[in-house]
Amino acid sequence: MIAFADLSRGRQVSRLRRAGYEVLRRHDLSAYRLKLISHGFNTTFRVENARGGLLALRINVNSRRTLENVRAEVAWVAALGRDTALGVPRPTVAPDGSEVQCVPVDDLPDPRPAVLYSWLPGQLLRHALTAAKIAHLGELTAALHAHAMGWAPPPGTSLIEGRRVFYDSRAMLWDDPHPLLTDELRALFRAAWERAQAALDRLWAFRPPRPIHHDLHPGNLMWLRDRDRLMVFDFDDALWGYPEQDLAITEYYLRRSPHWEPAWDEALRAGYERGGGTWPADERTLEDLCAGRAAFLANDVLQVTNPDLRQLIPEFFERATRRLRAWGETGRMG
Repeated sequence: MIAFADLSRGRQVSRLRRAGYEVLRRHDLSAYRLKLISHGFNTTFRVENARGGLLALRINVNSRRTLENVRAEVAWVAALGRDTALGVPRPTVAPDGSEVQCVPVDDLPDPRPAVLYSWLPGQLLRHALTAAKIAHLGELTAALHAHAMGWAPPPGTSLIEGRRVFYDSRAMLWDDPHPLLTDELRALFRAAWERAQAALDRLWAFRPPRPIHHDLHPGNLMWLRDRDRLMVFDFDDALWGYPEQDLAITEYYLRRSPHWEPAWDEALRAGYERGGGTWPADERTLEDLCAGRAAFLANDVLQVTNPDLRQLIPEFFERATRRLRAWGETGRMG
């Protein structure tokens, strides 16, 4: 038997497509067809029929979320849709009343959770970044954080706690023999990990946590130009944590953009405060958590089964080296 990680991209997608059609069968959507949208950490298909109906099907491939975790994610998204004016997808309920399906995927050892959401229109924010839109993102983030203060996962569901940098993963960075993990890069990742862990320890010592998105970046947001509005999706990484973590993750990705400018950081803060959020007073915590995101992603990319993502390791490591050098010299993640 060939391990799933050793299959070509096409063969992986073929197996996931078969699993996707099983999800549709359970939802009585046999007239729909699947179109691949993304095969990355997880895999997303657009679900469409001849009448123009659209849904989004996500199958958790590399995610380590349990069934209870995914059910909590779906419950929060549904609550946001009921309780707020935020643009979020709507979970689709199967005839048996379930919103999460666990489906077998050939050559993977365990069934994978899969969720059908309503389709979000618009343009991915990463293709339309401006300071004004980033201010909208700050407002959206503040609204998410405000809602989370009064929400908790319902019985039978759970979110993991984001107490550790590698919160649900083995620490691969220190032992993996990858040839591009130079001594310098390991030292940079370890410094980022240590300081980010110290920042998390400070947060967890003094305040109660709340649910956070934990993956708020421009690839998980849609921009509706005709409504001047952002919509947010992909809550798969949601966990118990702190606003500082969401804000640091957003800054990590914004600063990775080739078009980044200092005004973007200012716009994020202005939008967050305009939305009622309190910007963290300790910039060191934000910058260290931002650096910790690089260590977290590096640790994850060493474990993914997706061949496309594994091919990006050299580019990722090269960029991480530059950015972490700057952080080590200035205290600011470039």
